[in-house]
Amino acid sequence: MLSDVLDYLSSLPLFFLYLSLILLSAVPFVEAHITVPLGIMLGLPFPVCCLIGLTANFLSVVLAVKWMKSTKKDNYSSIRMNKAKVLGTRYGVPALALMGPILGANHISAAAAVLLGASIRSIYFWQLVSIGIWGIGTGLLVQHGISFFKEGSF
Repeated sequence: MLSDVLDYLSSLPLFFLYLSLILLSAVPFVEAHITVPLGIMLGLPFPVCCLIGLTANFLSVVLAVKWMKSTKKDNYSSIRMNKAKVLGTRYGVPALALMGPILGANHISAAAAVLLGASIRSIYFWQLVSIGIWGIGTGLLVQHGISFFKEGSF
């Protein structure tokens, strides 16, 4: 399946390739920790992949927080949201943000932080830290993994 996605994206003109990475980075459950490595596997420069992935992912989280703040309700019954609320209550906004991709999406952890009444500034800061760590971290792993296999060290 990954090879099909890579084949399709690599056949796109460069403009549409970058546009697709922007759109994919903004989608919950795909986000920067998937699109940064995807861009690297397509041969795009690491800094450009990080800039695109992190920016689009963070902006979509900002929109999700603004939407959640305007439509705040007290009863969300999804399993992931309940797990996020428990984690946020026990460990706070930093842990909630850093565990965002494990919970499913940074958008879920940001929404849970809004429901818990955390400050918007704190949510934005920790989401930016989380998106940066996950996006850059997975990108570095893929970049060094590719060079590791190309050298034949494995």
